[in-house]
Amino acid sequence: MAAMFWNMIYGQNGNDSKDIQQFVQSEDIESLLKHDRIKQEIQNGSSSVTQFLAKPNSIIKMIDYLYDADDEPVKRQLNTTVNDIFMSENSIILEAIANNPDYILKVFQVLLPYNDEHLRKSNTDELQVLPPESRRVPQICAENFCRLVFTLIKNQSRFTKVLNCIKSHLEVMTWFAFGIQSAPVTETLHYVFKIDKNPDTLELQTQILIKSQFIEQLYSRFQAGGIFEELVHVAFVFQSFLTTEVKADVKRLIMTHLPQIAENTLTPTAAPYIVRNMYTIAAVTLKQAVKMGILAETEDDASFYANVLQMIMSVLVPKFQGYLSLEMEDGAVNPNNLYIVHTCTVIAEILKIQEATSEFIKEKEQLLLNQSYRPEGAIAYLTSFYKANATDYPLPFVVGFTFIFQDVYSHLYDTTKFKFDQTFTRQVTQIHQSPTKQTQIIHLFGPNKELCTGTVEHIISILAEGKIFQLLIDQAYQNPECGILHCDLLNILYIIAEYIPFQMPFTEQILNEELFEKLKAGVLGCSDFKSHASMEKIVVNGNQVKGIDQRAMLAPQMNSIKQRIEFQTKRVSLDALTNQIVKRAAIKGIAITPTVQFLAECFEIKEALGM
Repeated sequence: MAAMFWNMIYGQNGNDSKDIQQFVQSEDIESLLKHDRIKQEIQNGSSSVTQFLAKPNSIIKMIDYLYDADDEPVKRQLNTTVNDIFMSENSIILEAIANNPDYILKVFQVLLPYNDEHLRKSNTDELQVLPPESRRVPQICAENFCRLVFTLIKNQSRFTKVLNCIKSHLEVMTWFAFGIQSAPVTETLHYVFKIDKNPDTLELQTQILIKSQFIEQLYSRFQAGGIFEELVHVAFVFQSFLTTEVKADVKRLIMTHLPQIAENTLTPTAAPYIVRNMYTIAAVTLKQAVKMGILAETEDDASFYANVLQMIMSVLVPKFQGYLSLEMEDGAVNPNNLYIVHTCTVIAEILKIQEATSEFIKEKEQLLLNQSYRPEGAIAYLTSFYKANATDYPLPFVVGFTFIFQDVYSHLYDTTKFKFDQTFTRQVTQIHQSPTKQTQIIHLFGPNKELCTGTVEHIISILAEGKIFQLLIDQAYQNPECGILHCDLLNILYIIAEYIPFQMPFTEQILNEELFEKLKAGVLGCSDFKSHASMEKIVVNGNQVKGIDQRAMLAPQMNSIKQRIEFQTKRVSLDALTNQIVKRAAIKGIAITPTVQFLAECFEIKEALGM
């Protein structure tokens, strides 16, 4: 019985092998791919099968099968089998593709939709006028494309060949620019332009991105009013390029084109998702401009990034003003509501750059310690700055990193008699303890509170001059139950509160009596309290009326607020915002005015404020 069993098994395998060889000899690739043992033959290193599949006609047909999105069972089987063959990483088959530019192009032609009228793939010109839905790559094809390219370029030699092919056929980048609508396509682009330590590869990648005008083509998707699926991936690509180690030339392209694109895109009638994605790019770009300004080794480079920040903010501030002047309406998806929320969110993200500044400074320090360069240029500039006593001119951003060198302090004192004492040192770096983590915050401004250009402090001053914070506060107290808005505003005000001990001018413009009066009006407006004119006058001016106890006059208002917030269902998110910002601002050193005291008593946080 045992002999019969093994004879049957080996006999069957022999017949299978015979069938496979017949398909190879007759060049019947479809029958070969349908055979149950094809994958095993390749895994076992069958030279005849591998050599056949590496032939030109076989490669072309396999790529066609791979990109056939038909759900018909036979075609689905061929699609799956070819994908498995490519994923087996057979070097002979993959080298056959990499060694022929036509095959490489065919791999990328999945990005070109089929032209039903002419019964062929669309060409590059036709692609650019097609509507977005016609340019979308079918999901199964996009996934197979991503896997094939990833497998193909895992080998450095093949990677270089693929990049050289794209460099010779820059239209591939146009295909990418108009085909980015799904995660697999975006991921494929990320693989092709992943950061490689090989300088030759990095140079090739940079040349392709610049010569193909890929950055400009991606931005054109915003100008054309692209669909959500398209723009969200475009925004992701820009974030990837800005935050990875692609060459500075590419990042500068993104930065220099952004102001004009934002100007044209952020309109009163723009779709909210367009505004949101443009804001995403703007926030990341500003963060990288700050970082690269810190890392700059020359005054010219630092000035470039400071100028980029200035140009972007000069466009964003009027846009912020327009969106924040709108009124929220009923309906969560109302465009006005989304404009306001997106604007508040991006401002919070921009100000959070301040939290990363310490890391940028550390990176700069490490960079300087690992090479011969030292900040003599920055020292010389600071010296001339203080000798001239030009306190009305903002410091260049390049001085930021000099704060980490103690010898800079002594040098400046010797030459200018400006003493960077312990008070200033604490001003530059502060350590804040919390129950969960320790955060380090770096403040970049001079000993006379001069604002460094290209810094978060500079950004805050620009926003303050544009009355942006007042508009945010207006939205907050007019919409007491908009939790998203209040959460972002709380983050913004927390960051600004960090500057109270240094008496920065913008803190006086923002965290002032007007702010607390508006918060008071907001929380009082949510309470069941009816006032008359004489009482309102007392509340606003904070004066005592002769013969009348002011505290007694304010008691009905306080009681009304206290009674409301005792009930969980009657609390609003504005209550939480008011509670936290009063506590934080007072702790950081803001004056305890009658309005602040009133709010502290309403929310029972007097002890926390030392009252």
